[in-house]
Amino acid sequence: MASVGKRQEKQARETMKLREKDSKKQDKERENYRKLQEDGVIFSEKLFTMRGKSMRFEDFPYVKQVFHDNARIVVLLWARSMTKTTSIASILTHKLITNAYSGAMVAAPRDKQAWRVTKEHIRPRFTESRDKMLLPLISQGKNTESEIDIANGSKYLASGAWVTGNSLRGPHVNYGFADEMQDWTREAFEVFKEVVNLPPAQIFCAGTPNDKGSFFEDIWLSSDKKEWNGKEWISTNPDADPQISGYHITQEFSSFVTPEQLEYKRKNMTPRMFTELREQSGNLQKVEKEGTESLKTFPPLTQDIWSSLFKFSPEFRKSEEIAPSHRFNATLVDKMTQMQQYRELRIHTRLDEMHSALATVALAGEMAKTLKEELKEQADQANTADMIQQELQRAIDAARTYQDIADRSGNQDFQKKADESVKSAQLYRTQLQQAETRLEQSCEAGANKIRESVRAATESALKDAKDISEAMDGWGLGSGELQKMPIRQKLELAKRLQTRKFKLMAQVIGRMRRLAVHKQKTKLNQSRDEVHNLGIGNDLSRVLPIELVQLRHPILKAEFKRKFVEGKLMQYELKGTEKQGKGPIVVCVDNSGSMSGDRETWSKAVALALLEIATMQKRGFACIHFGGQSDALEIIEIEPGEKDILNKAIKVAEFFLNADGTAFEPALNQALELISKQSFKKADVVFITDGNAPIGPKFLSGFLDSKKNKEFRVFGVLIQSHNTETLKKFSDEIVDVAELLDAEAEPLLEI
Repeated sequence: MASVGKRQEKQARETMKLREKDSKKQDKERENYRKLQEDGVIFSEKLFTMRGKSMRFEDFPYVKQVFHDNARIVVLLWARSMTKTTSIASILTHKLITNAYSGAMVAAPRDKQAWRVTKEHIRPRFTESRDKMLLPLISQGKNTESEIDIANGSKYLASGAWVTGNSLRGPHVNYGFADEMQDWTREAFEVFKEVVNLPPAQIFCAGTPNDKGSFFEDIWLSSDKKEWNGKEWISTNPDADPQISGYHITQEFSSFVTPEQLEYKRKNMTPRMFTELREQSGNLQKVEKEGTESLKTFPPLTQDIWSSLFKFSPEFRKSEEIAPSHRFNATLVDKMTQMQQYRELRIHTRLDEMHSALATVALAGEMAKTLKEELKEQADQANTADMIQQELQRAIDAARTYQDIADRSGNQDFQKKADESVKSAQLYRTQLQQAETRLEQSCEAGANKIRESVRAATESALKDAKDISEAMDGWGLGSGELQKMPIRQKLELAKRLQTRKFKLMAQVIGRMRRLAVHKQKTKLNQSRDEVHNLGIGNDLSRVLPIELVQLRHPILKAEFKRKFVEGKLMQYELKGTEKQGKGPIVVCVDNSGSMSGDRETWSKAVALALLEIATMQKRGFACIHFGGQSDALEIIEIEPGEKDILNKAIKVAEFFLNADGTAFEPALNQALELISKQSFKKADVVFITDGNAPIGPKFLSGFLDSKKNKEFRVFGVLIQSHNTETLKKFSDEIVDVAELLDAEAEPLLEI
């Protein structure tokens, strides 16, 4: 009996040890879950990847403090290759996953800029997580560039702020990321703060700082302006707003950029870029040639102008470090940089190769004209100084050469020539000093004239920059699209967009595009799925809220995980129909002579707005330009996911037959052929015209039969006309372009 008691006692002790071990294990698991919940750094290192490897903050220790920063507004003034956007995306994703039913919004000046953050940073946090552990969280529900549903009830949104910020209004969220802040307006940011107002109502801001007095710089200057010294963040502003936390770091601390690369960039990047620009820009070569006729140092002046516009932080040498022949150039550049117009111009040109090139051509062109007239006296004196300096350099070179020969050979004739060259150099040096003094006096006497001339040139360049920016905005050309283009192609595109026809189109096209995007983003996708029953499983998109609540409990989390692995979570059972692909959007545009002018502009605006919708919906697109019965059709097709959309979009806008007559049948017949090539049904045909044209009963009967069989719709769009007699025979709905920006346009823009 005693032995039995000892065995039982031993078993009891072993059982207690196992329980204690299990308890410690559970405590450790609970502690690990708590750390993952509370610490975004640990969460990121455990679950996120970067460039195919697990995130390791030892490579970028400066990020850790940002993860733990609870300020209302966090400003990141970081150089490129410093993981700025990746870090903010990781912070937002961690907060959305660990806080059920929370919301976050990424906003940028334009939709495509915000959607790029979704595509390149937010979605990869899930799809490229370690062992794809987080992928199931977004495998159900909405998963687009503008909206992602997360299985725990949280929601991610992305939107363009545009000018007023009104497009941001909608669901309120807990966290926000304002990207490209250098292009935000104060009005839009105030709206963004109203949207991000749920606790803790935290906003992260990132971008390139504008010049003195700009909105983004105001926010930065209100922060504590922390600087990274290689080991820790040091606050530099004792008068900071306690609600605004700021971080500034340069590229020298990047683990992705070597010191050699940084030094090479400093010495060679900008001069090499300008040399390539000069080679590829005929306009710049022409301007330099014209300017050189008045000022011999004009080519270096154009490079200085370009550098001051393009560089992130231009550095200007002191007067004594500049050759006397080039000090007039320095005077002109100095006057330019003091102008308010220059600071506004820098908003468009900083680190923007194309806008810097266009502004340089505009500025240099105006200065070339001024140097021929108003500043001719100063230009002539600068040329004199340049000529004397060249003679001085020749004399110095000759003295060195003769002296070297004399020292080697002992020949007194060469020594005599060396001495004569030294005297000549001394004479030229005196003349150069006198020329420099005369030039300084002339510049001082004509200071107002120089200032006004430079101001006029800068104003002209600023106007051109604003025009081209508005045209680019109208066409939806963000920095992402332009960055991929060679500089020659960028300049050619800018030249086309500055033509009178495209300038007139830009505003209408931009208005139509923005409305189309807004309709697509806000339309309600009514799901056909409905609750059928209750069951068990591990589909996170259908798990009952009572189960999801466990995620917020430090102990019940382990139970939730066990049920998930075993497929025993309570969930809804649904029944419904699967989503089906859609056919193409085919736009038929009337090119008869009566459509010229405003009517053509409106027709192209509608067509390009529909191209935007087709791109968003990953549908094919075709534009059929038609005229009279004998006119050949111009067909522009764009496949889903096609790379060269921009050039084809411009072709849609540029082409115009200006035909004598109008015939509907060839265009409708071609639309049928294009739709028949597709495997999908539910295509949409949009027929844009200003008038009527006869349609034979046999053709009409066949067309309507095909429309029924292929299940496509036809929208008629009337341009400044009321001739619906023919359109209503084959259209499901007819919209007048005058009503297109009102509620009447919704059926068309929501296709």
